Amino acid sequence: MKFLASILILLAVTAKQCATFESQALDDDSQIAVVEDPDIGTPACQFQKGTLDEFNGEIYSWWVSNDQTKLSRTGDTLKVVGNAIGSKWDCFGTETALLDFSKCSVIKIRCRAEGEKPPTVILHMKDINQMDANADSPKQRIHLGKEYKDYYFDFGGKWRQSWPDNQIVDEKMIHDFLIFINGGMADWTGTLYIDYIKVVSADEMPKVEATNGGMVDDFQDELYSWWVANEKLNLEKKGDVMSLECTGVGPGYETFGRAITPMDFTKAQIVRVKARAEGGVPNLRMDFKDKNGHITNKEPLVMKIEESGEFKNYYYNYAGKYAQSYPDNQTVDPSSMKDVIFFVNPGGEPFTGKIFIDEIEVITDEQYKKLTNQ
Repeated sequence: MKFLASILILLAVTAKQCATFESQALDDDSQIAVVEDPDIGTPACQFQKGTLDEFNGEIYSWWVSNDQTKLSRTGDTLKVVGNAIGSKWDCFGTETALLDFSKCSVIKIRCRAEGEKPPTVILHMKDINQMDANADSPKQRIHLGKEYKDYYFDFGGKWRQSWPDNQIVDEKMIHDFLIFINGGMADWTGTLYIDYIKVVSADEMPKVEATNGGMVDDFQDELYSWWVANEKLNLEKKGDVMSLECTGVGPGYETFGRAITPMDFTKAQIVRVKARAEGGVPNLRMDFKDKNGHITNKEPLVMKIEESGEFKNYYYNYAGKYAQSYPDNQTVDPSSMKDVIFFVNPGGEPFTGKIFIDEIEVITDEQYKKLTNQ
């Protein structure tokens, strides 16, 4: 791939240099080919049958951003060893041929991880002008174990850059592929094994119908689906409860959250959070993200979590709150909510203490009335 990229760069430079020469009239006998920049990349699902890499050859085209990340091949697998990576947005990646992702926008990665904690993998893609699709980067929490599993990263509707400024990413001219492990989160040490990376259509993703409410998490299982976006936050499982330890959290809008089974908030739109706090009375804000990546942040819902030895139910009612104001104004689709995002004391005084969450459940108005004896 680097050889192809070098040829493209050489042609581009040659064409630019030739622009200073006196123009010549060309006819059919001139035998001179005119090099033009392509207007669109190769359809991503067709290029190499949709395979970005299956690691059955050398990995010369892959690079790392620092010395804390080591890449090697073991059999037909990419082995990524990370030593305290994440908080500084350490990454690794490769250049691709110019690819058009407008018809196939999903990256499928078969992988597994080893380490003390499951890592969160975040994908970015850049276009030929180096615009980075980082406004709503798809992410997945990778399981620990010996068995490989498939993870899907859907870029549909997410071709926007928010840093260092707002830009539209050209999904038809993608040129760079980047992988972050725990990007912007607590540092991670461990090994990620990638069997292959493919491009598939949205139709090939496992179909999950939006449910009419239900349990988001009761913390019976490990916290593999949860992520934190800053080292000031630490999640642990304490029995059947999630413990969130906060250190000076708030002014930096530190977040934590998880992907959820898609839920239809037109049928059930009240979220019950059973929680308690230690070390103070923090504000707990909860936003939801729809299937298009739009977030309910225009009129955010916030509850004060009491400092108590007993758990209490807090009710967040999203009726009429389906609007986004940042990074731009959008209507949030309540029919398929796919992610939940929490903030502690967002933009406020720094909070140091703990929040314990026992259950998070989406309920109907009728269920709410029964639970509150109305």
